[in-house]
Amino acid sequence: MKPAWPEQIISPLRWVACSELDSEVEIAPAIKVLLIFRQMKILIYSLIIILTASFMWSCETDGLFDSEQESSVVMWDAETYKANVIISPLEEKIDVIRLRLFGKKAQQDIAVQIELDPSTTALTGVEFDIQSTDLVIKEGESFVEVPFSIDNEKLEADVEKKVVLNIKTVGTGARNSNGKTTISLNKILYDVSGWEGDYIFEADNGDWTRDASVSATGKPYELVIKNFWGNGLEMEGTVDASDLNNIKFIVPAGTKLDNGWDSKGAWWLKNDLIATLDDENFIMDIIQFDYVTDDGSEGSFPWCSAACKMIKK
Repeated sequence: MKPAWPEQIISPLRWVACSELDSEVEIAPAIKVLLIFRQMKILIYSLIIILTASFMWSCETDGLFDSEQESSVVMWDAETYKANVIISPLEEKIDVIRLRLFGKKAQQDIAVQIELDPSTTALTGVEFDIQSTDLVIKEGESFVEVPFSIDNEKLEADVEKKVVLNIKTVGTGARNSNGKTTISLNKILYDVSGWEGDYIFEADNGDWTRDASVSATGKPYELVIKNFWGNGLEMEGTVDASDLNNIKFIVPAGTKLDNGWDSKGAWWLKNDLIATLDDENFIMDIIQFDYVTDDGSEGSFPWCSAACKMIKK
């Protein structure tokens, strides 16, 4: 037979399980803690039920639970796209521009009409072309591509243009999200992404070397050199491709070279650091440059008196 619990223990516990927090009965501090914990659990469970119910309701109205909706929604596959043409080396990089069904696949052919938004800055039929604005999402499919092209000869170099498209109408079988998307058009003279990688920094024709690296920022013409000075710092610069026969990489004056190690303080570029680019062998030939420190001391980088190069591994 199981031992019986003393009534002086059973009574308070029974009271905790059945009483409310605002009772006037005097109870021990430990019992108060148990009662508060019980009330908090009830509150948390109630909040979970309320939030879950509201989420389910919002899903139904937004069309997330397609099985409970009359039709799917036609929307853009992305809010933004890129359409770039690169002159050197010549290449077109155009994102696939698509409309998609959010929900079930098309149960029938769905006609979709798109239109240009007035905020478009590119010239239609000149700088870009959409072969047809009347599209069809075929039965059993979820996507349709927009037939989009650009004219690299008509685009102006380094001037971004935009094409903004709206979903005008959607035929039977789906609903219109009334969404819009933006396509950015760019004519880029030179692609810097090929310069990314690990390098050997070579001073005075190989008298000494160190490891360095180059990365692209994702913006046209921008590169970052890391560990040029041997201290792990990064220096951001821009490629000047205005003359494709004499391409230069320029790190502007005022860029920090070193945090410093003595009373002179940090070291900074006094003038632009300029490197000519050999894009066949991926070599940066660095021209002599000057520096200035926090205390005003000046000098020329002594290890590039003959030549300094960054050679891609």
